[in-house]
Amino acid sequence: MSRRVVVLAAVGVAAFAAATTLVGIASGAPVDFLVLDLVTGSSFFVAGLAAARLRPGSPAGPALLVSGVLWFVGSYGPSGQPIVSQLGFAFERWYDVVLAALLLALSSGAQRLEPRGLVALLAGASALRTAGRLFLVDPVRTYGCAECTPNPFAVSTDSAVFEAVEIAANTAIAVLAAVVGVIVVLRLVRAGPVLRRVRWPILIAGVLAMAAATFDAAEYAWSTATGTLFLEVGEPFDLVFDWGFFLARVLVPLAILLATLRLRAAPGPLGPFAAGLERTSSSGTTEAALRVALGDSSLQLLRPDADGTWRSEGGSAVDLPADGDGRAVTIVGPAERTLAAVVHDPALGDQPELVQAVIRVLRLALENERLEGELREQLRAVTESRARIVTAAEDERRRLERDLH
Repeated sequence: MSRRVVVLAAVGVAAFAAATTLVGIASGAPVDFLVLDLVTGSSFFVAGLAAARLRPGSPAGPALLVSGVLWFVGSYGPSGQPIVSQLGFAFERWYDVVLAALLLALSSGAQRLEPRGLVALLAGASALRTAGRLFLVDPVRTYGCAECTPNPFAVSTDSAVFEAVEIAANTAIAVLAAVVGVIVVLRLVRAGPVLRRVRWPILIAGVLAMAAATFDAAEYAWSTATGTLFLEVGEPFDLVFDWGFFLARVLVPLAILLATLRLRAAPGPLGPFAAGLERTSSSGTTEAALRVALGDSSLQLLRPDADGTWRSEGGSAVDLPADGDGRAVTIVGPAERTLAAVVHDPALGDQPELVQAVIRVLRLALENERLEGELREQLRAVTESRARIVTAAEDERRRLERDLH
Protein backbone atom coordinates (compact mmCIF):
# COMPACT_ATOMS: atom_id res chain seq x y z
CA MET A 1 0.00 0.00 0.00
CA SER A 2 1.27 3.45 -0.87
CA ARG A 3 1.81 6.12 1.76
CA ARG A 4 -1.25 8.04 0.49
CA VAL A 5 -3.51 4.98 0.77
CA VAL A 6 -2.20 4.26 4.27
CA VAL A 7 -2.89 7.85 5.37
CA LEU A 8 -6.42 7.77 3.91
CA ALA A 9 -7.09 4.42 5.58
CA ALA A 10 -5.80 5.77 8.89
CA VAL A 11 -8.04 8.82 8.72
CA GLY A 12 -11.08 6.80 7.67
CA VAL A 13 -10.77 4.10 10.33
CA ALA A 14 -9.96 6.65 13.05
CA ALA A 15 -13.05 8.70 12.13
CA PHE A 16 -15.24 5.59 12.15
CA ALA A 17 -13.85 4.51 15.54
CA ALA A 18 -14.51 7.97 16.97
CA ALA A 19 -18.07 7.99 15.60
CA THR A 20 -18.73 4.55 17.10
CA THR A 21 -17.47 5.68 20.50
CA LEU A 22 -19.62 8.82 20.38
CA VAL A 23 -22.68 6.73 19.57
CA GLY A 24 -21.84 4.51 22.52
CA ILE A 25 -21.56 7.51 24.82
CA ALA A 26 -24.89 8.90 23.57
CA SER A 27 -26.49 5.51 24.18
CA GLY A 28 -25.32 5.46 27.80
CA ALA A 29 -22.88 2.56 27.37
CA PRO A 30 -20.73 1.80 30.45
CA VAL A 31 -17.32 3.45 30.48
CA ASP A 32 -15.48 0.14 30.86
CA PHE A 33 -17.25 -1.18 27.74
CA LEU A 34 -16.38 1.93 25.74
CA VAL A 35 -12.72 1.82 26.77
CA LEU A 36 -12.28 -1.90 26.11
CA ASP A 37 -14.14 -1.66 22.81
CA LEU A 38 -12.06 1.30 21.62
CA VAL A 39 -8.74 -0.23 22.70
CA THR A 40 -9.59 -3.61 21.20
CA GLY A 41 -10.73 -2.22 17.86
CA SER A 42 -7.80 0.18 17.72
CA SER A 43 -5.36 -2.71 18.08
CA PHE A 44 -6.47 -3.95 14.64
CA PHE A 45 -6.13 -0.43 13.31
CA VAL A 46 -2.60 0.21 14.66
CA ALA A 47 -1.25 -3.22 13.72
CA GLY A 48 -2.80 -2.94 10.26
CA LEU A 49 -1.21 0.43 9.60
CA ALA A 50 2.20 -0.82 10.75
CA ALA A 51 1.96 -3.94 8.59
CA ALA A 52 0.70 -2.00 5.56
CA ARG A 53 3.51 0.52 5.84
CA LEU A 54 6.41 -1.75 6.79
CA ARG A 55 5.32 -4.93 4.96
CA PRO A 56 3.43 -3.66 1.90
CA GLY A 57 3.62 -7.03 0.17
CA SER A 58 1.88 -8.87 3.01
CA PRO A 59 -1.91 -9.35 3.18
CA ALA A 60 -1.78 -8.62 6.92
CA GLY A 61 -2.11 -4.83 6.64
CA PRO A 62 -5.31 -4.65 4.55
CA ALA A 63 -6.84 -7.62 6.40
CA LEU A 64 -6.30 -6.04 9.82
CA LEU A 65 -7.68 -2.68 8.70
CA VAL A 66 -10.82 -4.37 7.39
CA SER A 67 -11.09 -6.35 10.63
CA GLY A 68 -10.86 -3.10 12.60
CA VAL A 69 -13.75 -1.61 10.63
CA LEU A 70 -15.84 -4.77 11.10
CA TRP A 71 -15.08 -4.74 14.82
CA PHE A 72 -16.60 -1.28 15.20
CA VAL A 73 -19.56 -2.23 12.99
CA GLY A 74 -20.44 -4.93 15.52
CA SER A 75 -20.11 -2.41 18.34
CA TYR A 76 -23.32 -0.72 17.17
CA GLY A 77 -25.32 -3.83 18.07
CA PRO A 78 -25.91 -3.05 21.77
CA SER A 79 -26.30 0.70 21.18
CA GLY A 80 -30.11 0.56 21.03
CA GLN A 81 -30.11 3.20 18.30
CA PRO A 82 -32.63 2.75 15.46
CA ILE A 83 -31.35 1.05 12.33
CA VAL A 84 -27.64 1.00 13.31
CA SER A 85 -28.25 -1.40 16.18
CA GLN A 86 -29.90 -3.90 13.81
CA LEU A 87 -27.03 -3.51 11.34
CA GLY A 88 -24.47 -3.96 14.11
CA PHE A 89 -26.20 -7.11 15.39
CA ALA A 90 -26.53 -8.53 11.88
CA PHE A 91 -22.90 -7.93 10.88
CA GLU A 92 -21.16 -8.64 14.20
CA ARG A 93 -18.16 -11.00 14.19
CA TRP A 94 -17.58 -10.74 10.45
CA TYR A 95 -13.98 -10.01 11.41
CA ASP A 96 -13.65 -13.74 12.17
CA VAL A 97 -14.05 -14.45 8.43
CA VAL A 98 -11.29 -11.98 7.56
CA LEU A 99 -9.00 -13.35 10.29
CA ALA A 100 -9.60 -16.91 9.08
CA ALA A 101 -8.62 -15.93 5.52
CA LEU A 102 -5.52 -14.12 6.81
CA LEU A 103 -4.44 -17.10 8.93
CA LEU A 104 -4.85 -19.54 6.05
CA ALA A 105 -2.76 -17.24 3.84
CA LEU A 106 0.01 -16.71 6.41
CA SER A 107 0.21 -20.41 7.28
CA SER A 108 0.62 -21.45 3.64
CA GLY A 109 4.23 -20.21 3.43
CA ALA A 110 3.73 -18.54 0.05
CA GLN A 111 0.90 -16.41 1.53
CA ARG A 112 -1.68 -17.91 -0.82
CA LEU A 113 -5.28 -18.13 0.35
CA GLU A 114 -5.72 -21.91 0.45
CA PRO A 115 -8.19 -23.56 0.60
CA ARG A 116 -10.36 -20.82 -0.84
CA GLY A 117 -13.45 -23.02 -0.64
CA LEU A 118 -13.22 -23.16 3.16
CA VAL A 119 -13.21 -19.36 3.41
CA ALA A 120 -16.09 -19.18 0.93
CA LEU A 121 -18.13 -21.59 3.10
CA LEU A 122 -17.35 -19.59 6.23
CA ALA A 123 -18.36 -16.36 4.50
CA GLY A 124 -21.53 -18.03 3.24
CA ALA A 125 -22.49 -19.23 6.73
CA SER A 126 -21.83 -15.74 8.10
CA ALA A 127 -23.93 -14.20 5.31
CA LEU A 128 -26.77 -16.59 6.18
CA ARG A 129 -26.60 -15.52 9.83
CA THR A 130 -26.56 -11.85 8.78
CA ALA A 131 -29.58 -12.32 6.52
CA GLY A 132 -31.53 -14.08 9.28
CA ARG A 133 -30.82 -11.37 11.83
CA LEU A 134 -31.55 -8.57 9.39
CA PHE A 135 -34.71 -9.85 7.68
CA LEU A 136 -36.21 -12.64 9.81
CA VAL A 137 -36.54 -11.19 13.29
CA ASP A 138 -38.04 -8.12 14.95
CA PRO A 139 -37.57 -8.18 18.75
CA VAL A 140 -40.78 -6.20 19.27
CA ARG A 141 -43.08 -8.29 17.07
CA THR A 142 -41.29 -11.64 17.30
CA TYR A 143 -40.66 -11.80 21.03
CA GLY A 144 -42.87 -9.02 22.38
CA CYS A 145 -39.94 -6.98 23.74
CA ALA A 146 -41.52 -3.56 24.27
CA GLU A 147 -38.27 -1.86 25.34
CA CYS A 148 -36.30 -3.23 22.38
CA THR A 149 -35.59 -1.25 19.22
CA PRO A 150 -37.84 -2.39 16.33
CA ASN A 151 -36.19 -3.80 13.23
CA PRO A 152 -37.36 -1.90 10.12
CA PHE A 153 -35.69 -4.45 7.81
CA ALA A 154 -37.66 -7.48 9.04
CA VAL A 155 -39.83 -9.15 6.39
CA SER A 156 -40.81 -12.06 8.64
CA THR A 157 -41.54 -12.30 12.35
CA ASP A 158 -41.81 -16.09 12.63
CA SER A 159 -39.52 -17.05 15.51
CA ALA A 160 -39.27 -20.67 14.32
CA VAL A 161 -37.83 -19.62 10.95
CA PHE A 162 -35.35 -17.19 12.52
CA GLU A 163 -34.20 -19.67 15.13
CA ALA A 164 -33.73 -22.43 12.54
CA VAL A 165 -31.55 -20.14 10.44
CA GLU A 166 -29.64 -18.90 13.51
CA ILE A 167 -28.93 -22.44 14.73
CA ALA A 168 -27.88 -23.72 11.30
CA ALA A 169 -25.66 -20.74 10.49
CA ASN A 170 -23.92 -20.65 13.87
CA THR A 171 -23.35 -24.40 13.87
CA ALA A 172 -21.73 -24.15 10.44
CA ILE A 173 -19.58 -21.21 11.55
CA ALA A 174 -18.43 -23.12 14.65
CA VAL A 175 -17.43 -26.18 12.62
CA LEU A 176 -15.69 -24.18 9.87
CA ALA A 177 -13.77 -21.97 12.34
CA ALA A 178 -12.60 -25.13 14.11
CA VAL A 179 -11.43 -26.59 10.79
CA VAL A 180 -9.44 -23.42 10.08
CA GLY A 181 -7.76 -23.72 13.48
CA VAL A 182 -6.87 -27.38 12.86
CA ILE A 183 -5.41 -26.57 9.43
CA VAL A 184 -3.26 -23.80 10.89
CA VAL A 185 -1.97 -26.13 13.63
CA LEU A 186 -1.10 -28.86 11.12
CA ARG A 187 0.68 -26.40 8.84
CA LEU A 188 2.63 -24.98 11.76
CA VAL A 189 3.76 -28.48 12.81
CA ARG A 190 4.85 -29.31 9.25
CA ALA A 191 6.30 -25.89 8.46
CA GLY A 192 9.92 -25.22 7.58
CA PRO A 193 12.27 -23.44 9.98
CA VAL A 194 11.75 -19.99 8.44
CA LEU A 195 7.97 -20.01 8.71
CA ARG A 196 8.10 -21.34 12.26
CA ARG A 197 10.65 -18.73 13.30
CA VAL A 198 8.90 -15.78 11.70
CA ARG A 199 5.20 -16.55 12.02
CA TRP A 200 4.69 -18.97 14.91
CA PRO A 201 3.43 -16.26 17.35
CA ILE A 202 0.92 -15.09 14.75
CA LEU A 203 -0.32 -18.59 14.00
CA ILE A 204 -0.62 -19.58 17.66
CA ALA A 205 -2.59 -16.38 18.30
CA GLY A 206 -4.72 -17.23 15.28
CA VAL A 207 -5.51 -20.69 16.61
CA LEU A 208 -6.72 -19.12 19.87
CA ALA A 209 -8.82 -16.63 17.88
CA MET A 210 -10.43 -19.45 15.89
CA ALA A 211 -11.08 -21.35 19.14
CA ALA A 212 -12.86 -18.27 20.49
CA ALA A 213 -14.87 -17.93 17.27
CA THR A 214 -15.83 -21.61 17.48
CA PHE A 215 -17.03 -21.25 21.07
CA ASP A 216 -18.97 -18.05 20.36
CA ALA A 217 -20.83 -19.53 17.41
CA ALA A 218 -21.48 -22.81 19.22
CA GLU A 219 -22.87 -20.93 22.22
CA TYR A 220 -25.19 -18.88 19.97
CA ALA A 221 -26.50 -22.08 18.39
CA TRP A 222 -26.90 -23.82 21.76
CA SER A 223 -28.61 -20.90 23.51
CA THR A 224 -30.97 -20.38 20.59
CA ALA A 225 -31.92 -24.06 20.55
CA THR A 226 -32.22 -24.62 24.31
CA GLY A 227 -32.79 -21.18 25.82
CA THR A 228 -29.82 -21.69 28.16
CA LEU A 229 -26.16 -20.69 27.98
CA PHE A 230 -23.65 -23.26 26.83
CA LEU A 231 -21.43 -22.36 29.77
CA GLU A 232 -22.54 -20.16 32.66
CA VAL A 233 -19.99 -18.16 34.67
CA GLY A 234 -21.05 -16.28 37.79
CA GLU A 235 -20.14 -12.76 38.79
CA PRO A 236 -17.64 -11.14 38.90
CA PHE A 237 -15.91 -13.48 36.43
CA ASP A 238 -18.59 -13.33 33.77
CA LEU A 239 -17.34 -9.98 32.43
CA VAL A 240 -13.75 -11.24 32.30
CA PHE A 241 -14.91 -14.45 30.63
CA ASP A 242 -16.98 -12.64 28.00
CA TRP A 243 -14.28 -10.13 27.15
CA GLY A 244 -11.65 -12.87 27.13
CA PHE A 245 -13.16 -14.29 23.96
CA PHE A 246 -13.05 -10.90 22.29
CA LEU A 247 -9.48 -10.30 23.43
CA ALA A 248 -8.47 -13.66 21.96
CA ARG A 249 -9.01 -12.08 18.55
CA VAL A 250 -6.79 -9.15 19.55
CA LEU A 251 -3.87 -11.54 19.99
CA VAL A 252 -3.62 -11.76 16.19
CA PRO A 253 -2.98 -8.04 15.48
CA LEU A 254 -0.71 -7.81 18.52
CA ALA A 255 1.34 -10.80 17.32
CA ILE A 256 1.57 -9.32 13.81
CA LEU A 257 2.61 -5.94 15.21
CA LEU A 258 5.31 -7.49 17.41
CA ALA A 259 6.56 -9.70 14.57
CA THR A 260 6.73 -6.72 12.20
CA LEU A 261 8.65 -4.57 14.68
CA ARG A 262 10.93 -7.47 15.66
CA LEU A 263 11.89 -8.15 12.05
CA ARG A 264 12.44 -4.44 11.53
CA ALA A 265 14.78 -4.22 14.52
CA ALA A 266 16.60 -7.52 13.97
CA PRO A 267 20.39 -7.17 13.55
CA GLY A 268 21.63 -7.55 10.01
CA PRO A 269 23.44 -10.74 8.96
CA LEU A 270 25.63 -9.08 6.32
CA GLY A 271 28.81 -9.03 8.41
CA PRO A 272 28.68 -12.73 9.32
CA PHE A 273 27.56 -13.59 5.80
CA ALA A 274 30.49 -11.73 4.22
CA ALA A 275 32.85 -13.44 6.65
CA GLY A 276 31.27 -16.77 5.76
CA LEU A 277 31.89 -16.12 2.07
CA GLU A 278 35.58 -15.53 2.78
CA ARG A 279 35.80 -18.96 4.43
CA THR A 280 33.96 -20.86 1.70
CA SER A 281 37.11 -21.74 -0.19
CA SER A 282 38.53 -23.71 2.72
CA SER A 283 35.84 -24.76 5.18
CA GLY A 284 32.42 -24.53 3.55
CA THR A 285 30.30 -23.48 0.61
CA THR A 286 28.51 -20.35 -0.46
CA GLU A 287 25.26 -22.27 -0.07
CA ALA A 288 26.09 -23.03 3.57
CA ALA A 289 26.88 -19.36 4.23
CA LEU A 290 23.53 -18.38 2.68
CA ARG A 291 21.66 -20.89 4.82
CA VAL A 292 23.16 -19.42 7.97
CA ALA A 293 22.54 -15.80 6.91
CA LEU A 294 18.90 -16.37 5.99
CA GLY A 295 18.14 -19.02 8.61
CA ASP A 296 16.84 -21.43 5.97
CA SER A 297 18.36 -24.91 6.17
CA SER A 298 16.47 -25.97 3.02
CA LEU A 299 18.00 -23.23 0.81
CA GLN A 300 19.70 -24.22 -2.44
CA LEU A 301 22.16 -22.19 -4.52
CA LEU A 302 22.00 -23.13 -8.21
CA ARG A 303 24.44 -22.10 -10.94
CA PRO A 304 23.45 -21.69 -14.61
CA ASP A 305 25.02 -23.80 -17.35
CA ALA A 306 25.69 -22.53 -20.85
CA ASP A 307 22.81 -24.64 -22.20
CA GLY A 308 20.29 -22.93 -19.90
CA THR A 309 20.08 -25.72 -17.32
CA TRP A 310 20.92 -25.42 -13.62
CA ARG A 311 23.38 -27.23 -11.40
CA SER A 312 23.66 -27.47 -7.63
CA GLU A 313 26.89 -26.71 -5.81
CA GLY A 314 27.51 -30.45 -5.80
CA GLY A 315 27.45 -30.48 -9.62
CA SER A 316 24.18 -32.36 -10.15
CA ALA A 317 21.58 -31.13 -12.63
CA VAL A 318 18.58 -29.50 -10.92
CA ASP A 319 15.31 -28.05 -12.23
CA LEU A 320 13.91 -24.80 -10.87
CA PRO A 321 10.76 -25.40 -8.81
CA ALA A 322 7.45 -24.75 -10.55
CA ASP A 323 4.60 -22.64 -9.25
CA GLY A 324 2.74 -24.50 -6.53
CA ASP A 325 5.80 -26.46 -5.35
CA GLY A 326 5.91 -24.46 -2.13
CA ARG A 327 9.31 -22.94 -2.92
CA ALA A 328 10.40 -19.43 -3.90
CA VAL A 329 13.15 -18.52 -6.39
CA THR A 330 15.28 -15.38 -6.34
CA ILE A 331 17.43 -14.81 -9.43
CA VAL A 332 20.84 -13.25 -8.84
CA GLY A 333 22.20 -10.91 -11.52
CA PRO A 334 20.74 -9.23 -14.60
CA ALA A 335 18.58 -11.20 -17.03
CA GLU A 336 21.24 -11.08 -19.74
CA ARG A 337 23.93 -12.48 -17.43
CA THR A 338 22.33 -14.56 -14.69
CA LEU A 339 24.82 -15.48 -12.00
CA ALA A 340 22.78 -17.84 -9.83
CA ALA A 341 19.35 -18.75 -8.52
CA VAL A 342 18.53 -19.03 -4.82
CA VAL A 343 15.73 -21.49 -4.03
CA HIS A 344 14.35 -20.81 -0.57
CA ASP A 345 11.40 -20.97 1.80
CA PRO A 346 8.60 -18.61 0.62
CA ALA A 347 8.21 -17.43 4.23
CA LEU A 348 11.35 -15.33 3.71
CA GLY A 349 9.01 -13.01 1.84
CA ASP A 350 8.23 -11.61 5.30
CA GLN A 351 11.80 -10.28 5.37
CA PRO A 352 12.30 -8.67 1.94
CA GLU A 353 14.95 -6.23 3.17
CA LEU A 354 17.00 -9.09 4.59
CA VAL A 355 16.75 -11.17 1.42
CA GLN A 356 17.59 -8.22 -0.83
CA ALA A 357 20.59 -7.21 1.28
CA VAL A 358 21.99 -10.74 1.31
CA ILE A 359 21.40 -11.13 -2.43
CA ARG A 360 23.29 -7.89 -3.11
CA VAL A 361 26.31 -9.14 -1.16
CA LEU A 362 26.01 -12.53 -2.89
CA ARG A 363 25.92 -10.84 -6.29
CA LEU A 364 29.12 -8.94 -5.56
CA ALA A 365 30.79 -12.16 -4.42
CA LEU A 366 29.64 -14.03 -7.54
CA GLU A 367 30.73 -11.16 -9.80
CA ASN A 368 34.17 -11.24 -8.14
CA GLU A 369 34.24 -14.99 -8.58
CA ARG A 370 33.39 -14.60 -12.27
CA LEU A 371 36.04 -11.93 -12.77
CA GLU A 372 38.63 -14.02 -10.94
CA GLY A 373 37.74 -16.94 -13.20
CA GLU A 374 38.13 -14.78 -16.29
CA LEU A 375 41.46 -13.48 -14.97
CA ARG A 376 42.71 -17.01 -14.30
CA GLU A 377 41.66 -18.00 -17.80
CA GLN A 378 43.53 -15.01 -19.25
CA LEU A 379 46.62 -15.84 -17.20
CA ARG A 380 46.44 -19.44 -18.37
CA ALA A 381 46.14 -18.27 -21.97
CA VAL A 382 49.13 -15.92 -21.55
CA THR A 383 51.18 -18.71 -19.92
CA GLU A 384 50.33 -21.13 -22.72
CA SER A 385 51.16 -18.44 -25.31
CA ARG A 386 54.53 -17.82 -23.69
CA ALA A 387 55.20 -21.54 -23.60
CA ARG A 388 54.41 -21.78 -27.31
CA ILE A 389 56.73 -18.85 -28.05
CA VAL A 390 59.56 -20.42 -26.06
CA THR A 391 58.98 -23.78 -27.75
CA ALA A 392 58.93 -22.18 -31.19
CA ALA A 393 62.13 -20.24 -30.41
CA GLU A 394 63.85 -23.40 -29.17
CA ASP A 395 62.78 -25.30 -32.31
CA GLU A 396 64.06 -22.47 -34.49
CA ARG A 397 67.41 -22.43 -32.64
CA ARG A 398 67.83 -26.18 -33.12
CA ARG A 399 67.00 -25.88 -36.80
CA LEU A 400 69.62 -23.17 -37.23
CA GLU A 401 72.21 -25.32 -35.42
CA ARG A 402 71.49 -28.23 -37.75
CA ASP A 403 71.79 -25.96 -40.77
CA LEU A 404 75.19 -24.60 -39.59
CA HIS A 405 76.58 -28.09 -39.09
